[in-house]
Amino acid sequence: MKLNKTPTRHLILGAALALASSGPLLAVAQSSSTLPDEPTRSSITVNKHESAGNLAKLATFGQAQAIEAATRHTPGKVTETELTVENKFLVWEVKLVADNGIVNELYIDAGTGEVLALDQEDEADKGNHGEDNDSEENERS
Repeated sequence: MKLNKTPTRHLILGAALALASSGPLLAVAQSSSTLPDEPTRSSITVNKHESAGNLAKLATFGQAQAIEAATRHTPGKVTETELTVENKFLVWEVKLVADNGIVNELYIDAGTGEVLALDQEDEADKGNHGEDNDSEENERS
């Protein structure tokens, strides 16, 4: 007696195609959620005694490019950009406010433009800032 294995082959092929087509979507979703909140690597490592003028010379990725990389990764309105050293790594720190009001700080590699880290302000941070402002206003009154 010969068994028909065709339905099993179609099922396996369909599952494989579904997994393969969702792979890029999963990678995109995971890439933003798995970023650390501080840079842990970079293409440019610097001495903490490096002068600000030398930092600008070391950066091969400019401010406008860093803003573009940050907003491509996390859409929003840029409020601040700074070339800085974080954990001995030369990075662009781009602060932006998303449409939902959440403040994000993205750390962009100053040598490659890669998004290295994302520090997202949560509701607890907002509450603390608000309480500090209220208490300062109360002290002035």
